[in-house]
Amino acid sequence: MSLLHNTIFSNESKIAKRLPLTQPMQAFHPGGSFPLLFDPIREEKTIIIGMFVMRPARERWVAPILSEGRCSVYDVADWCYNIRDMIGVGGVIANGNLLDGYRLTMQYGLSDAVLVGSNNVLFESTPRPDGSPPYIWQPYFTAAWPHLKQAIPNLMEIIQDARKSWQQLGYLSPSREYPANIVVSQSGKETTPDLLEGRIFHDTLPNGKPMEAYIVTCESGAEKIRARAHRYGLADRIDDILMVLSDPADPTKIDLKALPEHTYKKYGMRMINHDGGALVMEAFSQAGILPQCNFTFGRQTSTYEALSNNSYLNKSLKESALAQFDERVERFFKSSPLGQLPPECRIVEITVDDVDEAAVMVLDVRDLVKY
Repeated sequence: MSLLHNTIFSNESKIAKRLPLTQPMQAFHPGGSFPLLFDPIREEKTIIIGMFVMRPARERWVAPILSEGRCSVYDVADWCYNIRDMIGVGGVIANGNLLDGYRLTMQYGLSDAVLVGSNNVLFESTPRPDGSPPYIWQPYFTAAWPHLKQAIPNLMEIIQDARKSWQQLGYLSPSREYPANIVVSQSGKETTPDLLEGRIFHDTLPNGKPMEAYIVTCESGAEKIRARAHRYGLADRIDDILMVLSDPADPTKIDLKALPEHTYKKYGMRMINHDGGALVMEAFSQAGILPQCNFTFGRQTSTYEALSNNSYLNKSLKESALAQFDERVERFFKSSPLGQLPPECRIVEITVDDVDEAAVMVLDVRDLVKY
């Protein structure tokens, strides 16, 4: 599969700033750039960009993407982003697509931080019963995926070079060689496994430094986390990890609206990529702090087909997921009767791969209240 991709639609009136791609990246995306729907430097607040890969649950998306000025993505039902209780489901839904893997690695590498909900950390980044390595939201982790490493052996070199370029432009903080990881946990409650077991709080970066990681929580959540930090060897730095933003009227709730200015002014973060989960992303949307989403929509193959054809999954787990598919499949857009992309998600740009297997869409979601 080729990594060549190109932009087939762009609404320039919606784009506040375009960040240039370096020459090696232009080889994959001729004439391409990275659009931002608001300029974080001008606004003096972090731009938070949602990202997800999804694919129709059972019916393929095969219609031409654009026809007479209209995009067929709005006609597709049941956009699936998860199969409940399945580890590695993102890889299943991505179906080995190079464009999606490249975009994921690029957005991790060209951001000041990658943000996720606490459930993502509990399910993906704590020690796993099967012994497989926990996930980390870092570009060097995804760049090492076999299909990406085979296609672009020097991907991390390309990403790091582009990172320096954007740092020189002022659109990434100059001090970070790798993105920070941010976890959102409103309750801060103790669980098994526990949030504080997450690999992001204990790993060392390739440069030998501890991974920069934070927990966004409220006052009551912070109290619970501080009380058990010593059990996970984090007592000496837990106050550096905690990013406490309480709602002035309720210390049990996070003041999400304050987050973009807080991360910009205190941590120098210009761009944060929000990698889910869906409920946390919806909360950010409702708080009015998620203006832009860069979603990968899979084509030609349904989620069911991608799961059926996946040769890497444990056989019994795969068979169980297929047998219970309709009960376990989770649709991303729950506000639409058929799980369709809501019309309030307005397309700003469409980039497609040369095999017509994926469409990456930059969406203006400022009018969207509920997914």
